[in-house]
Amino acid sequence: NPLAMIMALREGLLWLGDRKGDAKLLKAAGAIESAVIELLKVGAPLTYDLAPSGKGAKCSEVGTKMAQLIGERL
Repeated sequence: NPLAMIMALREGLLWLGDRKGDAKLLKAAGAIESAVIELLKVGAPLTYDLAPSGKGAKCSEVGTKMAQLIGERL
């Protein structure tokens, strides 16, 4: 599940940003969280394990959309 990996990255950025007092890392963590929330609210594209039956997207499609959403927030 690409969203799980992306959220794991968010956790790492949040931890490191807190530890180092780095506002850029904290902003990136917030951008990731916000993008994941938006994607889940919109409901597409989602991988087969999260999407309604027959409406699943490839991991690469979800990753591409997440990159776009995160980029818009940074």
